[in-house]
Amino acid sequence: MKIITKFMLTLAMLVVGVGGAKATKLYATYGNVQSSGSFDSGTGVYTWTAGWSNMMDLFSFGSGELGNFTELHFSTSDYTTGSYRMCFQNGGSTLAEILFYSAGDKTIYIDAENNKIWANVDDKLDCNLSNVTNIRFGGKGYDSSNGTHSITITKKPYLQKPMELVWGDDGNAEIDITDLTATGGFSLNEQTGELTGTGESGSLKINFPSGGVDLTSLTGFSVTYTGDNLFNNFEIGDGTTNKGFWSNVTGRNDLNQHMTAANVGNPAAITNWKWNSNSTAGTMTITSIKLKASVITASNPHETLLTSAMFVGGCESHFGESVGQGTTIYGNGGVLADQYADLSEYDEMHIYGTQKKSIRLLFNWSSDNQKEITGNLNDDGFYSLDLKSLSAQQLNAFKFPWDGQTGIITKVVLYKASLPVAYSYVISGSGAFTPSVTAALADATATSYDATGVTGTGIGLVAENPNALFIANEGQLTNTTNVIVNGTCANLVLTDQKPFKAPSAFTATNAEFTKTVSDAGYATMVIPFDAALPEGVLAYNITGSDGDKLVKEDAESIKANKPVMLKNNGTFKFTATNAAIAATPDAAVANGLLCGVYNTTVVPADGYVLQSQDNGVNFYKAGETGVEVNAFRAYLADATTTRLFFNLDDDVTGISEAAVDSETADSNIYNLNGQRVANAQKGLYIVGGKKVMVK
Repeated sequence: MKIITKFMLTLAMLVVGVGGAKATKLYATYGNVQSSGSFDSGTGVYTWTAGWSNMMDLFSFGSGELGNFTELHFSTSDYTTGSYRMCFQNGGSTLAEILFYSAGDKTIYIDAENNKIWANVDDKLDCNLSNVTNIRFGGKGYDSSNGTHSITITKKPYLQKPMELVWGDDGNAEIDITDLTATGGFSLNEQTGELTGTGESGSLKINFPSGGVDLTSLTGFSVTYTGDNLFNNFEIGDGTTNKGFWSNVTGRNDLNQHMTAANVGNPAAITNWKWNSNSTAGTMTITSIKLKASVITASNPHETLLTSAMFVGGCESHFGESVGQGTTIYGNGGVLADQYADLSEYDEMHIYGTQKKSIRLLFNWSSDNQKEITGNLNDDGFYSLDLKSLSAQQLNAFKFPWDGQTGIITKVVLYKASLPVAYSYVISGSGAFTPSVTAALADATATSYDATGVTGTGIGLVAENPNALFIANEGQLTNTTNVIVNGTCANLVLTDQKPFKAPSAFTATNAEFTKTVSDAGYATMVIPFDAALPEGVLAYNITGSDGDKLVKEDAESIKANKPVMLKNNGTFKFTATNAAIAATPDAAVANGLLCGVYNTTVVPADGYVLQSQDNGVNFYKAGETGVEVNAFRAYLADATTTRLFFNLDDDVTGISEAAVDSETADSNIYNLNGQRVANAQKGLYIVGGKKVMVK
């Protein structure tokens, strides 16, 4: 069973909440010039004597990594004679190569889906990209004298990934400098962000992927820089229809007014964004380019960020800054009794920052009694403080000690263990998804989402857990199942073995749960609504035990939160209309000796689980083996014997403790002729590959 702690979830949410563009370029590392070739890294001149094996290494990577890239770019000049090539290899074995016969800007396209590479679309080459581990550049040609050949590499080769915008929770997506291309009268230093204008016309373009990016929710952008503003205008569009702007070229907040088909083409497939030169010579050092959009974000309702608004009497803050010893990261540097943040409603404080950094927390317990707590962030850059263990929770200041060291504190999160309604996540806003939403939906342990703060309509939220509930307003979500609006869920569809938890009561207009009973012929089940028994399956309540046998009674129907035992193999659908769903309790729900669970649960050592073992289908004692039962299933509790079973004579001996996997080890029962039987009568049978005598 995979355990996800609240620390791990918090860390994931904080990490993915930052916006940006994923790094998209991998530059060549020149090296290992083979055979008769030579390379001058200062001038970029590659020289070789005519032959077939003159190459130098450009890229090395693990098998399959090349498939992450879509293009290979390089530029050459001062070419002499013969041909030169890019070789895609596995070690020293060439899988494919592309020849060039002229200098200039070159692009090789990489299609991982179809295992093709090409420089000319009409001449695609087969290349198993999953096997490529290195790419080499070299000469491959002869002239009449078989003499020396040379070429100058004017721009370092690089592999290009499709750019992907990542919207932060603040609505910003920062463009990496390496995702820009300067043309014409512009030249760009990707290491420093320095853009130089020669006075001739030119442009600085964002390298959007060929299929475009979705800028439907775009609201604006900003360019921060030092030096000269070399931009005259900028334009955006889908490559067919473009819109030009001649004012506020380094920052606008009104682009949402122009993102219509009439202005920019298809806002969901923007391929073109470029700034055009004002034809003035100068230097413009770009420090950041940010696109801005309306966004949808997610947060953990148990967590609240520590902010200056919580502080009474003024607050100094240096979150996210690299600062030295003695610095007040948050709070009042003078540590005055009447200036504090009251943290009494929270249970824990979680601090994130530099690994192993020492910290000081100063709490004010009265006007003349101050408590200092010191600690160190761990190897993951995390520190947790139990606030309830303190006599009072008034935080005056959070400081670095005088230890001669610098550090960064990125965030402080206040954690509250219990809430009136315990949603797994709260989702709010409108527009583009942020990584925090993606991470929240990908959390397979999440059982409910409060989406009432989503202000857009027609939005689809798909959770990794198919049983997750979405509480939303009318018309917000396009989800067809498990959406609760004003206390009613039109279609509740539940999946066996996946976690379920209703944070509060609601009504399901239609409810269904599908259960498969294996060939072993028996299973346990609990569901959160009343349902009739489908045709072909029997149900029993287990009310007690009599020696080694269970006392069971027929169940005419299924009752909400009342676990039962099912008999007869097959797949059965349990349905209901206008079903009342109660808030799911944290503890197991009981019906006689059966205890039903809605999440994967470790069975108590004195409990019993349903399994098929050498001695047949029985409830076997869990013992100290860490046996689990999955969601919508049940275990047996309060038994007084060391072995319990049903539908078999109690003369069968040797029943042992349960295996670690419960209700998953069902073995078919065969007679001695090799024919499978549904129910074993008296006689000798083969179960799990072993002979079993039933008397």
